[in-house]
Amino acid sequence: MRKRFIVLIDFSKYSKNLIEYACDWALQENTEIILVHKVSATIPAFTDEKSRDSLLEKANEKALKELRDFADDVIPPLVRVSYYASEKNMREILDELLDQSFDQLILTGLKQKTTFEKLFIKSTILETIANTDHVVVAIPESINDHSHENVYVAVSEKYEINLFEFNRLLSFINKKDAKIIFFHLAKPGEDNTEVEKQLIELTQLFGKDYKTFYEIYITDHPQNNIKSVINNKVKEILVVQKGSRMMTDHLFRKFLINDMVHKAETPLIVLP
Repeated sequence: MRKRFIVLIDFSKYSKNLIEYACDWALQENTEIILVHKVSATIPAFTDEKSRDSLLEKANEKALKELRDFADDVIPPLVRVSYYASEKNMREILDELLDQSFDQLILTGLKQKTTFEKLFIKSTILETIANTDHVVVAIPESINDHSHENVYVAVSEKYEINLFEFNRLLSFINKKDAKIIFFHLAKPGEDNTEVEKQLIELTQLFGKDYKTFYEIYITDHPQNNIKSVINNKVKEILVVQKGSRMMTDHLFRKFLINDMVHKAETPLIVLP
């Protein structure tokens, strides 16, 4: 099946870096790209249906042209790209695109200089994660080239890794280039027997095709320990499972999003 990135573009100053990142990854993995923009159309009250449809059509056509012009100087010649602009809500847009015959990932951007709540909880990113059962890749603003040399995968005892979707993600990652590190963040005093079994099983399962390792980090202050491992000295990506501690525990999620993703500029991938 053909592979495609669905790249969400809002015309912010960070959008071109997101396009460059998607293009770099697409060239590495022979993947197509569709640039998607949600149109904000203002329709006067009491507009009849025919006039409303006409106004929406014009707004979409204008946005589509702006999207093409916006990306024109960023898209390399060899990248296969298409464009989509619609006034529909993002959930409808994604449902329509994900129903098409592609193996797909959703790419969106992380913006700088916000609190955790403004950055993640009240953003399009969480809305996208909550409303689609699909892999979402969130790219920090200053990154414009892709690398998957180190793939850090957070493992939770209560929420097992969605292996189907993780394998979907791995289909976009070159086996020769990647090292996968399965890890668990634990608080002092926790019994890690079962989660260590999971880590070992995952390491063995994917060790057939990749270089795999596992680690358990026990700390009340994750920023003092994990940053020595995931520190952007080499390019890396962080994979978390929706519903896991990385997404629900205040101590860990605040650090992981604000420090590792925002400050260390680590792309974040969320599995449904």
